[in-house]
Amino acid sequence: MTPLHDDPFGASWWPAAVVGAAFVWAGMGKVLDFDSWRRGSAALGAPRAATAVVPWWEIALGAALVSGWLSAPARLAALATLAAFSALLVANLARGSRPPCACFGGRTERPLSWVALVRNATLAAALVVALLLS
Repeated sequence: MTPLHDDPFGASWWPAAVVGAAFVWAGMGKVLDFDSWRRGSAALGAPRAATAVVPWWEIALGAALVSGWLSAPARLAALATLAAFSALLVANLARGSRPPCACFGGRTERPLSWVALVRNATLAAALVVALLLS
């Protein structure tokens, strides 16, 4: 591994690539139906300024994770992103608000639940494993 690029298909690449694919999928879902994403993010209480940035951030970060480029910084940024997303989900669940989860685009109909937090924790655990293996 070089400082800027992870060894493709190495042990630390796989868990990061899985998370990266999830980030790209989520970002593309938002971009492809931006109006639904905008409504869904508003229902979740996401900052309005973040609504336009989040999909592109997810795509760029996901691409970095899959490519292995800037592997450690990308993995840390993904952990921070998951923490921010999780904080928003916890805030909604704590006050009993269960709008549709717009996590993978605005067209999701299922109401927000603790399952989304378990998913985020699983993705975060994969990133921690990738960091430990690198």
